[in-house]
Amino acid sequence: MEADLVLIHPPAYFEFRQQPSLTGLLSDLVPPTSVFEMYPLGFTSIGHYLEGYGFKVRIVNLAYRMLTNPRLDVDKFLRKLRARVFGVDLHWLVHAPGALELAHRLKKMHPGSAVILGGVSASYYHEEAIGYPGVDYVVRGDSTEEPLRQLLLALKGSGRLEDVPNLTWKNQGRVMVNPLTHVPDQLDYVEMPGYRYMVRAVARSFGLRDAVPYLGWLQNPMTAVLTSRGCARGCYYCGGSAPAYGKICGRKRPAYRSPAQLVKDMKFLSRLTRAPIYILHDIRQPGQAYAGELLALLAEARLRNQVIFELFDPASPEFMGRLAGATRNFGLELALESSDTKLRRQNGKFACSNQEVEATVAAGLEAGALTVHLYFMIGLSGQTRETVLADAEFCRRLFERHATRRLSAFVSPLAPFLDPGSPAFEEPGRYGYRVLWRSLEEHRRAVLEPTWKQTLNYETDMLTRGDIVDLTYEAARTFADLKLEAGLMDEKAHAGLVDGIERSRQIIARCDLALDLPDPERGRMLQEVRRAIRAQPGPLLRGPGELVWPVPGLLRGAAGLVWAALAGAAWRY
Repeated sequence: MEADLVLIHPPAYFEFRQQPSLTGLLSDLVPPTSVFEMYPLGFTSIGHYLEGYGFKVRIVNLAYRMLTNPRLDVDKFLRKLRARVFGVDLHWLVHAPGALELAHRLKKMHPGSAVILGGVSASYYHEEAIGYPGVDYVVRGDSTEEPLRQLLLALKGSGRLEDVPNLTWKNQGRVMVNPLTHVPDQLDYVEMPGYRYMVRAVARSFGLRDAVPYLGWLQNPMTAVLTSRGCARGCYYCGGSAPAYGKICGRKRPAYRSPAQLVKDMKFLSRLTRAPIYILHDIRQPGQAYAGELLALLAEARLRNQVIFELFDPASPEFMGRLAGATRNFGLELALESSDTKLRRQNGKFACSNQEVEATVAAGLEAGALTVHLYFMIGLSGQTRETVLADAEFCRRLFERHATRRLSAFVSPLAPFLDPGSPAFEEPGRYGYRVLWRSLEEHRRAVLEPTWKQTLNYETDMLTRGDIVDLTYEAARTFADLKLEAGLMDEKAHAGLVDGIERSRQIIARCDLALDLPDPERGRMLQEVRRAIRAQPGPLLRGPGELVWPVPGLLRGAAGLVWAALAGAAWRY
């Protein structure tokens, strides 16, 4: 069946089997693998919105298909697709090689079809991206459902390209940039994510390959709902911050989904699976009234799923009690970033004392949180080795105070990139950074480097790229030791992490030597490096079983069967 639009999610780069890169640390604390097979949530909202206007929309997770089927003939598969228009996401910049290569292949195989790029990274680099082979259009912004509808109509002859908002296109070789005028101030017009659309798509195709969001989902499922597009925070390193979204997406303030719509989505998810539901962004961001209404509706819904809440600021015992009262069980995610209060205050999250952080952790555990996760980051402006190692000591005190496996902590690098559009990328000197390259092409090439040391696009006023790499491995080892001492990790898991960390250090050292050699010695040694990478275990920043949220045993293993068996329910909602 020919579709009006096929949305295709590419791997980070196509040659990930033949030329593996040591990038595991970049995905160790997120669900997808280093191929980054998780497609953006916007795919599902686009599908839901356009099908409401009668368009046929299909999602293809090419990255997942390639990851699970080593024998897949990618070009043969792409040739069989039938669509008037193909959409390729360039949302996260780590997908630059895969997205641009996919656009090129699609255009060669389907010269009569249009190829569109979309996503935050495509929006930032729209005038450069439109010049790549195969890219006909770039749809900019964070809410592209309506611009895509108008573009599909214009391509059918029912409108003019000049009138499509947020569109960058070519007119006889000349780049045209239409005004960025479609920036909706509320989000109840669309499901986000579009779970009903996805379940209908599964029912139509009798398959899960393009619906499964990441490789391990069937064993350890996780679902999510999004409270907003845009953020009220101004985190200086983040491409999703308020200043970045103002620059890239024309958004002056976040657009929120109403509590009623969020809970409606969560109730639908609860009918399909008992997987945890992650609420993205702190529910207090739109204000206390919003949070209160959401928690009241959640209490009425009586969901059986665990609900995961993000916190950007400290929380009182009273608030924790409200979370417990609104859910059967809940978890907490605290993006603390550093135990150094000065570093936290310059960024804005948890701009408070460490005593308030400790009180928040204690209140969450006392209220019955099943999981409390703290996240620390390496690569912050002003950060030193001493401040990073102090994070481990901060966690040691917490573990001694709360002897429970419900509490854990993780450290990761700010990687692979300081986000284009973020305040620090735009004004690196002001924020204590040095940006090593700026263009889309430079970032595309960086993703193809052998290790994440060469991929990093920045240095700080205190740390070189080499320092950031060395400090990350040192901190990973320190956190692993700490968890072993606290009884959060057994000796076998600890030994596996320590071995992997040391092997990664050796790989990077060998790569550094290789890059200093002339060809052909350089090429031969890099091949040895890539063979070592292929044998490298992962992940290194967490142990087995960490960042796996409790799910009833039968439903964990049978997540796909649950979706298939209950797919018909989607037609009723």
